[in-house]
Amino acid sequence: MLIEGNDGVTVSLRPARWQFPADAGAWDDRWLVIDGTVNLGDKAWSFTDPCLLIEEAHELAIWLRNAAQDRIASSQTAAGEQVEPSLSFMEPLLGFSVTAHRDDELVLHVELAAEAAPPWLHVANPHSDQYTVELRLRSDELLAAATAWSQQLDALPSRTFARTD
Repeated sequence: MLIEGNDGVTVSLRPARWQFPADAGAWDDRWLVIDGTVNLGDKAWSFTDPCLLIEEAHELAIWLRNAAQDRIASSQTAAGEQVEPSLSFMEPLLGFSVTAHRDDELVLHVELAAEAAPPWLHVANPHSDQYTVELRLRSDELLAAATAWSQQLDALPSRTFARTD
């Protein structure tokens, strides 16, 4: 999936593969390796990390659709403060929030932390660094990205999952 802001800033995420072979265990069978690329125009970086469970990946698709349809409350914060993502995951590499939604345009924040953060932040402790990418885009563009993400998930080799409780 490619999310592109109207200023050319892009965030690309792709479910590359399952982290483990099938039947590795109830939880291990659910982890996806995600390939990500961020392009800020003057700087870019990529990451590959097993950072989403399959359930979380499907939750992301639903959240993106809801954000495109103005069903996600805008996150507000005081000037200069970090916006808490309204969607986060077990592995805290990715987070998503909407900070504004007017008519058919919205402002999407994608938080990238630890292994997903830009390499120039990995100076002292790579696990404490985070970076927020702001994307201003039309709702239909975000809806198209959500659809592309769902199609990428559907293209993964299928698995049957054991119960985890």
